Amino acid sequence: MERSKLTIKEFSEYMGISIDLAYKLCREKEVPHVRIGRRILLDKNSVDRWFQGKEKMHPGEGAL
Repeated sequence: MERSKLTIKEFSEYMGISIDLAYKLCREKEVPHVRIGRRILLDKNSVDRWFQGKEKMHPGEGAL
């Protein structure tokens, strides 16, 4: 069974970003997440929707 929740480390690996950037995105409330005590969890479907929204806002940016 595949989990639908991601830890910060899993989120950073999934997105191909550093752990520091993953923490920064959560700290600045850029990406949807839930904090349970000291632990941060991200819903994979919410992360996908967030990323798709970013793509629509900035189409083609970062392309070579």
